[in-house]
Amino acid sequence: MLVHERAHPMTFRRLPVLLALLLGLLALDVGSAQQPPKERQKKAPASDAAKLQQRLTELETQIEKLTKELLRLRAELKAPAVDAGPADKTHLQIFPLRTAKAPEIAKALQDLFQGTTVRIAGEPGSNTVLVRGTRLEIDAIAPLIARLEALAEDRIAAQRRERAPEQPKERRKLP
Repeated sequence: MLVHERAHPMTFRRLPVLLALLLGLLALDVGSAQQPPKERQKKAPASDAAKLQQRLTELETQIEKLTKELLRLRAELKAPAVDAGPADKTHLQIFPLRTAKAPEIAKALQDLFQGTTVRIAGEPGSNTVLVRGTRLEIDAIAPLIARLEALAEDRIAAQRRERAPEQPKERRKLP
């Protein structure tokens, strides 16, 4: 997502709709202009001429409004993005791990977030993952770390079950 999209999310949703409406209105106007004048007069009796003129005036007004809005939206799009402040500010978050190995988690996350501004490091001594990035990036990484930690716990629990000796079978009594 571009910085401009975060600053003006509705702009990007309305722009294609406005363009489609504007082109549709222009196509209607062009289609009626291509008909020969005599045919238009035959199709529209004199009583309907006033209605058509009124409708034409309404459409022209709509086109003017849409054109103004389109120009305003283009100006917003070209305007430099305003620094959003806390959302763009860099933060440091420390994630302590219980069972997963911090360097392995950090490597997996680095591969996943390669090419972004987020920085991730695994500290094996304290078994923590350090994440530096914007609040949005950290909020996206936190559930991933929690899920990877849960998977590591599940894996260790499965290994313990495999290593545990089987329950002794009933012993037969000797006569």
